[in-house]
Order: sequence, then structure tokens, then C-alpha cells
Amino acid sequence: MYLLELVLLTGAIGISWTLLRLIARAPLRRAVVEGMFASYLVVVAFVVFSIGRLGRTGSAYSWQLVNLVPLRTILEFARSENVPQAVRQVAGNVILFVPFGVLLPVMIARFRSAAPLLLAAATASASIEILQLVLGLTGLASRSVDIDDLILNTVGGLVGWAVWRGALAVREAFAPSRLTGPAGEEAVREPA
Repeated sequence: MYLLELVLLTGAIGISWTLLRLIARAPLRRAVVEGMFASYLVVVAFVVFSIGRLGRTGSAYSWQLVNLVPLRTILEFARSENVPQAVRQVAGNVILFVPFGVLLPVMIARFRSAAPLLLAAATASASIEILQLVLGLTGLASRSVDIDDLILNTVGGLVGWAVWRGALAVREAFAPSRLTGPAGEEAVREPA
């Protein structure tokens, strides 16, 4: 699938979801964030599963595409002569889950703490890796399954959560105090 088609598809899904949620009387902010998350999930599906290229591979799945040794692939990339490819792989896996870490705590209050968000990111990444293995075993796609992807995706979710927390802190730092008036001047309290 081409980039323009992907952008149009994700935009259509995001807008459709937002409108459906507004019809269901969801608050505007929540509907927009959910629409963004729905669009994000479509992008993840295209990036991770290469949906545009799914189909019978015609060959048996190679177990050489499976890495269950933590940091093996990351260290191979670190020793690689092909630095742009190494950076693209490592950064891509981290960046892929940053929106997950930003949007999930905005939508669901229980993910506003680091530990639940970390668990959710790890679970979502593990689900992707398991699905890639199933697609490989069924001959529908030939994708690698790598514990390092799970690690990097989880780090990306945590980075996204940190971005969300940072944005919250900035907003609170610049929000007018409850003890100040609309122009920022100190409110005068009347004696009781």
C-alpha cells in the first residue's frame, strides 16, 4: 500500500471513529483521542504486519527468524557496519510505541502510572510478536520474531508515557493558580 493510501485510510478511520463516538455522546476530547488511537493502530498493523504484502510465502517458516535471546539483535546492530539500517531498526521499534505511551494514559486513567503502562506496552508488543509467529507458521507472512523488538517497543511505550507526564507537568506549571484572578493577579480573599 502506498503512503498516500495509508494516510487516507488512517484519516478516514480516525475521523469515522471520532464521529461515531460523538454520536454516542462521548465528550469531544475523548472522542478525538480515541480516533487518534484507532488511526495509530491501523498504522501499527501496516508497519508490523506488512498487510499490503500478506499472502502465501510458498516456503516453510524458518526458525532462524526467531530470536528469544535478549539483546542479541540489538548488539548485532551495534556491531553492524550498516549504521543507517541499525539506527532505523532500533529507533523504529522504539518510535512505533511512543504514541501508545502518550495516548493510552489520556484515554484510560489506570495507565497514568508507569507500571501499568509498562505492562500494557509489553503485552501489546508480545501479542504482535506472537501474531507474527503465527503468520509465519501458517505461511501467510515471513516476519521475524524477536525478543529485542518486545524490549524496544516497551521502551518506546515508556518514552511515550514520559512525554505525556512531561506535557502534564508543563501544563500544570503554566496553568493559572487557583489563587490568582483571570489576568494572573493575586486574588483578594475577603475575611470571613
